[in-house]
Amino acid sequence: MFIGLSVFLSLHAGSFAYSIRVDNKHLNLTNRSAQAAGTGFDCVSAYESAENDSKLTVSGFLDDEKWEVSARASAPALRRGDVVLYLRRTSGGSGSGNVTGGTGWTRIESSNTRFFSGSGNLKDISVQMRAEGNETNLTPGVLNITVDYLLSVSGGGAR
Repeated sequence: MFIGLSVFLSLHAGSFAYSIRVDNKHLNLTNRSAQAAGTGFDCVSAYESAENDSKLTVSGFLDDEKWEVSARASAPALRRGDVVLYLRRTSGGSGSGNVTGGTGWTRIESSNTRFFSGSGNLKDISVQMRAEGNETNLTPGVLNITVDYLLSVSGGGAR
């Protein structure tokens, strides 16, 4: 199974640029025995990345400006219900801001799902991924899931 993350969003307000960036975008989980046998994924029902597998950076904010991060996922296996994707925030990152929410597993759907919120600027907010479901319905090889993170400015602060 391979889970790829596709991320970059930049919001502009006047001459100020708000942005979110994600590093370490890939999780490679290929079931080689099922691939060789041609039977699909038929081993364990859940795959978890390392706790700090993906790191998000939120920048361009004043210390008291508030923001929210949402996520959405896309893949045929998600739409059919064969696989479910969860995310959780495993660190608050570092910088002049703060972050709340997102520490429990959050199910990510194909529509925007609120993940966590914060204020100010933070670097290296760690995120862990978990994919689970009915692997016997999947074809052998690599599963591609794309996760888009969306940054919203939620008010507070003045420029």
